[in-house]
Amino acid sequence: MKNSKAIIAVGIIIVLFIVILSVPPSLIQTLGENKKYLYATTGIGESMYPTIKNGDTVIIMDKEDPMYSISIGDIIVYHQDTLIVAHRVFFIGDGFYQVKGDNAPVIDIVLEEDVIGKVINTVDKNNFIGNALVKSLI
Repeated sequence: MKNSKAIIAVGIIIVLFIVILSVPPSLIQTLGENKKYLYATTGIGESMYPTIKNGDTVIIMDKEDPMYSISIGDIIVYHQDTLIVAHRVFFIGDGFYQVKGDNAPVIDIVLEEDVIGKVINTVDKNNFIGNALVKSLI
């Protein structure tokens, strides 16, 4: 009886250790942010490869978050016709941004009013524990 309890305890410790190692510290910090302004969705497409791969979970900070700001190099999420797109900012103008996908040749001009928020973290599609954690907490 004592041996089976010890084996179960060791098994639980091993599982917890695997969970802790599979979740990047940056993801834990992200989930500690004000969740009221966070959204998670699945990345579709190849324009931001390799930063965001098709099927990765993308964590987005809503632009209504009091901590929200945009800097060159950030990835913003915006409306483009009927699509929602995430591309990297490389120029900030007065009321607009110039953006481009890391794996795309086309430069877009995005008006501030079309911006939804910015990408603050991603979780690889193969990180099952990280994805489950994000989807359960956001």
